[in-house]
Amino acid sequence: MKTKNPTDIKPGRASARRRLPYALLGGAMLAGALLPASAPLMAQSAMTPDYSAGIPEYSSPTAGGLLERARRMIESGNYTGAIDQLRSLRLDAAAMQSAEAEEIDFLMATALYETGDPGCAASLHDFIAHYPASARTPQAQLMLADDAFFSHRFTDAARLYAAADMSGLDASTRRLYAFRRGVSETKSGYFDRASAIFKRLEENPGWRDRARFFLAYIDYLQNDYAAAYEGFQSLEGLGGERVSSDGFTTRRSRSSALARPSRNGATRFADYVPSGFEAGYYMAQIEYLQGKYAAAAERARRVMTDEPVPQLLPEMNRIAGESLFKLGRPDEAMPYITAYTDDCRRNDLPPQPTAVYTLGAILYGRGDYEQCLRLMSSIADVESAVGQGASLYAGKCYARLGDTDAAAMAFDRAYRMDFDSRATESALYGYAAARTRGGRIPFSSSVPLLEEYLRRFPDATNTADVREYLATAYYNEKDYAKAWQSISRIKNPDARMLAARQKVAYEYGAETLAAGDAAKAAEYLRVAADMTRQDAAIARQARFWLADALYAQGKYAQAQTEYNAFLAGEPRSADRTLAIYDLAYSLYMQRRYAEAARRFAEAMSARPALPSELNTDAALRRADCLYYSGSTDEAIRSYSAAISAGATGSDYALLRRALAHGTSGDASAKIADLTRLLKDYPDSKWAARAMLETGLAYLDADDPSGAVSALERLTDRFPSSPESRQAWLNIAIARSRQGDTDKAVDAYKQLIRRWPASEEAALAGDDLRNIYASQHRLGELAAWLESVPGAPRLDNDEVERLTFDAAARALGSDAADTGALERYVADYPAGKYLGQALYELADVYYERGDYDKALAAADRLLAQCKGSRQTAPALLIKAQVFENHSSDADARGKALDAYRLLEQTGGTDYRADAFAGIMRTSDDASTRLQYARRLETTGGLTADQADDAALYKALALIELKRPAEAEPALYALAENPERLAGARAAVALGENLLKRGKLAEAEKVLTAFTDAGSPHQYELARGFIALADVYYARGRKSLAREYLLSLKSNYPGAEPDIARMIATRLARK
Repeated sequence: MKTKNPTDIKPGRASARRRLPYALLGGAMLAGALLPASAPLMAQSAMTPDYSAGIPEYSSPTAGGLLERARRMIESGNYTGAIDQLRSLRLDAAAMQSAEAEEIDFLMATALYETGDPGCAASLHDFIAHYPASARTPQAQLMLADDAFFSHRFTDAARLYAAADMSGLDASTRRLYAFRRGVSETKSGYFDRASAIFKRLEENPGWRDRARFFLAYIDYLQNDYAAAYEGFQSLEGLGGERVSSDGFTTRRSRSSALARPSRNGATRFADYVPSGFEAGYYMAQIEYLQGKYAAAAERARRVMTDEPVPQLLPEMNRIAGESLFKLGRPDEAMPYITAYTDDCRRNDLPPQPTAVYTLGAILYGRGDYEQCLRLMSSIADVESAVGQGASLYAGKCYARLGDTDAAAMAFDRAYRMDFDSRATESALYGYAAARTRGGRIPFSSSVPLLEEYLRRFPDATNTADVREYLATAYYNEKDYAKAWQSISRIKNPDARMLAARQKVAYEYGAETLAAGDAAKAAEYLRVAADMTRQDAAIARQARFWLADALYAQGKYAQAQTEYNAFLAGEPRSADRTLAIYDLAYSLYMQRRYAEAARRFAEAMSARPALPSELNTDAALRRADCLYYSGSTDEAIRSYSAAISAGATGSDYALLRRALAHGTSGDASAKIADLTRLLKDYPDSKWAARAMLETGLAYLDADDPSGAVSALERLTDRFPSSPESRQAWLNIAIARSRQGDTDKAVDAYKQLIRRWPASEEAALAGDDLRNIYASQHRLGELAAWLESVPGAPRLDNDEVERLTFDAAARALGSDAADTGALERYVADYPAGKYLGQALYELADVYYERGDYDKALAAADRLLAQCKGSRQTAPALLIKAQVFENHSSDADARGKALDAYRLLEQTGGTDYRADAFAGIMRTSDDASTRLQYARRLETTGGLTADQADDAALYKALALIELKRPAEAEPALYALAENPERLAGARAAVALGENLLKRGKLAEAEKVLTAFTDAGSPHQYELARGFIALADVYYARGRKSLAREYLLSLKSNYPGAEPDIARMIATRLARK
């Protein structure tokens, strides 16, 4: 039966120094042609020629002389000299063709074998192959088997011994080789074959004891300790100095014969090949494994004194030390376990985890917590009861040393191993105590563990303490998602649990809202807001956040209701002014402009005052409300006040005041404001709009020449913008007013050629129809329109319009119902509403995660519907697919190309998206810096866009080796880790400080970030890894390892780079 290799055997490379071929366990050297004088392989005459007659002169330079010298050198043990003679002979062609060629090859193979030359096996193989019928071949076969045997290639040795011709050997020598084969089969894991051999040898008195030893040894390897012990016990008292007739001599030769050295000469107990006289050593091990520690300790100490085998002494020191420790005698155990670990350290061998554990536990008992921690940390990740105990001790050491974070992580790891229930209970309580004192664990909630403690150990003495801690753990953990799940499972919660539930719902809702999931956030915030019987202040604050969540979903009327409810219950709140401002916006978005204007005015005068930026925005929005509600003069005064104050957004105020003047019929005032805007703010996002409005003002003033000049300046400066389309349409109108019909037609056609699917092109087509109809040239117009792909046609198909309207209604009632729109696109491949249909499909596909279809729809729109108003949003979808959801090898480059095209063609509404996209996807730090700055100066940014601009600017500065300029922005962003940009900034700041050698500051930043927590788990994991790097750099390697091990166990994400970073750091010394 073939079994796996025995666990205490690790065959490996042979020693560089070869043993003599028959020196097994002290075997005697063979004389002459390597034959034992007492037991020749076969008759001398059968093996070699008779050299007694006609021997050439010893000193002769002839081939005969060389051969004779080689023979004599081999007989005297001068194998190196023999090799020189034989190599010379092999150069003599005549000699190699003579009858002596076989002998020359045999002697060469023999000499190579004796010197341990790596080529001996090949020479022996060649000899056996070339001379299969030679009388020397059986001896060559045995030498080949011996070479494998003494090189510890036991599988090869077993095979070669089995195949060797031993018919010429006497019985005694056959038993020697049977023994070697039995050892080889044992070391190869073929225990059934080995047992059969040793049972036969057991019948011979000279081999009985050795055979019984190996039979017991095989039982030991197969974990049959009772049988093994009985077998070893029968050999006790044989003595180590017995000399037998088969060549075994001294203990030293026996114990060194097969001990396999490591690279520095030390021998592992597991690699030791027993000679047959180590029964006591194995009995001690069996007694230890069976828990008979007193017997094991006594026997280990006795055999080390009475029968010391150098290779086995370290293992006996371990057995003695661990046994004495388990007997409660740590002081007696200390010298033995120290001797064992010192021997491992000297020989660069890893000690057994049980020994490390024992030494650490002794040191803990002596109050040496730092040394105990060092030892226990080295084996804490071993998946066994030893690893669990080591983690438990590590937690106790950290607690003693005042490091509650590391203590909590170590106790957590000990609990999760769960090999020993008592250790698990201790670990759970230690964990609870450490968390109570503020200990943190990456991505781990204490709630499930504490509930597990109460479930598994309901009658433990510490149960009451755990229940008390559980009441506040939900909130203190700051892992609100897990806390909510756990607290929701509690049936019949008492008042304390209800209070915790409200806090968790509030914090979870606020966190989820910050992460961008307003709908989910509203669910939890409403729970907290409605729990008015618990904490009324939290309920009111939750209602404020609930209003924000509803507003973010576009539910403006519901948001208005909640803002009013908050204001009714919070007459003196510090957030009252902000709530009024938000309420004004909810009215503004419902187009209830008069009410909104009053609320914006109230927010501007309320106390505490709005921040200046919001106050300016409120003033502008109030002016907009007045304008939209028909109070034009009052709106103009409000815009003028903002302009005079030099407020941010003065360019917008100038534009809006110009439009108000136009509404009042004052074209000159309108033109003056627009001219001022273009002069004072040449790079304003409103520049294209201002140039368009200037042209329209000239048209309103009946000045077509002025209109043409203004509009042509627009088409020159912003040729691809949406305003440019409108400019070409109005240039055509102005030319018509001038009576220049040909130039008007040229302008219309220019518009249609460049943007054939745009709304402006449709209007241009209508105007051209009138012009050509008056000239009776409609056929010519129809032919020209047919030549322009995507241009409007003269035949208006009412069926197409009805088909599209029905498809749009179907999608409006069910966002998943894209079938009707897909049929419209298929039935009308060049339809009038193709651009709108393709955009709606692309948008729906993107939202439901079908990114390939979204990209296909966007690409078709961009190819067929150039100039339509859907071009810009389609470009944005394409860019976002490539940036975030594509496996294309050049996805980043394609995203960048799309964002650059959006910059050129998207107009004012999409400028911020284009700048942000270029900033994110460019590989060039200077470009990222440039566009981050451009994004910062673009008005109307969302909070996320403003944060992103600051973050990417800082990251680009770091890459450009200007970290001092970057750090202020990173510090500011890091104060809000609930935002993605804030989380990324905290990690980048910590890593940059670490790289610059500012370890204390790096630790402060990263500790603050990981303490605060973040809903962005990837960035939080990066933060913990960076914190571990800081600890490692500061020499706190055990703590660094605790963080990494805890992160490895608890991190819920599957990002391969996180796993790789953890593994790389755990592998370092």
